[in-house]
Amino acid sequence: MKNSSRCGLSLPQTAIDIGNGISFLRTSDRLGWPNLHAALTEEQPHEARHDGIPSLWLAMVLSQADICRNLGCREEHMIMQPGRISIVGPKTPLAVRLKSTIRALHITLKDELFNEVASELFDGASTVEVVPTFGAENRCMEFLLRSVVETLHEPAHHSGLKIEYLSRALASAILGKYAVLRRPGIRADSRLSAHQTQRVQEYIREHLSSNISLNELAAVAGVNRAAFIRRFTGTLNTTPHQYLTRVRLKRSQDLLSESDLPLAQIASVCGFADHAHFTTVFKRALGIVPSAYRRQCS
Repeated sequence: MKNSSRCGLSLPQTAIDIGNGISFLRTSDRLGWPNLHAALTEEQPHEARHDGIPSLWLAMVLSQADICRNLGCREEHMIMQPGRISIVGPKTPLAVRLKSTIRALHITLKDELFNEVASELFDGASTVEVVPTFGAENRCMEFLLRSVVETLHEPAHHSGLKIEYLSRALASAILGKYAVLRRPGIRADSRLSAHQTQRVQEYIREHLSSNISLNELAAVAGVNRAAFIRRFTGTLNTTPHQYLTRVRLKRSQDLLSESDLPLAQIASVCGFADHAHFTTVFKRALGIVPSAYRRQCS
């Protein structure tokens, strides 16, 4: 393998499944970027399994996309609108099933750079774990990633310095919103026990119609709020907020397909603030409004 500090990251060092229904419109292979690889793709429906690479992987869809992702034992499905972002941490195995033709941007961010930025932000006092993210809406990161797309079209001697700034900005954005700190000396207190997990999940199901707070869930688990967030995320690979939203959406899908309850009542039963909030969250996650989803199920 060539020295990446001189030649930059290349496709074989990424998680992209070359040749599996994927056409490359443009890549950074010949630009010599040392800490970030970018690939602009057009992709036909396909399935791919990734054993994990040593670097962090981001993907942003540039057209509407119907995607299933399996991470460990959890399968997620979403019809994503353009600009939605997914993130997978280093050495994380996953399987992806693409059900529509799409255009996308894939970014591989070198682990050394990510750790360097983390050390600068947190004074080297913590190790950092990336929380896997699927179809997130993040305007700041979308702007940075679209800037990477523009930079792909620039000459190598113009793009190098710019991409170094963008690489660090992306790492900082991920660390700020999609990462969990692991303090030295706090070992596998980073996970909930099976009993704690079961109690929290049962509490969520039984109180889904109410405004469940982090303090309530921490009390159910018998730990303080900060420890609960860390342990919950370490156990289920998702934040409490993301998990709660997923449970609310799943319950609403069941009610839409199996009952004739009015949408406002479903919103209330599932714990959404009101009908408008329910519609917004549902469409953001599934790419379709609840009434249209109900018609599809009938």
